[in-house]
Amino acid sequence: MQVTYAVWSDRQNEIPYQILMDLGLKRKRAIVTGGTRGIGRKIVELLVLEGCDIGFCARNEQEVGEAVAVLSGRGR
Repeated sequence: MQVTYAVWSDRQNEIPYQILMDLGLKRKRAIVTGGTRGIGRKIVELLVLEGCDIGFCARNEQEVGEAVAVLSGRGR
């Protein structure tokens, strides 16, 4: 497992860093509850960048749609 550092900046929902820890999660599947805000959102973003296929949910349908729009096209 290769470990490198990452600097996080959540300006306007951007994911600005390019190097993450390589946790060997590429093409693995993950489910995250509460994935639109707070810790759940950060977990979703990091797993997407690691190359995981993500399923996530939250109580607010609009926030789920916004998160999907931001995260689409990132990752693998």
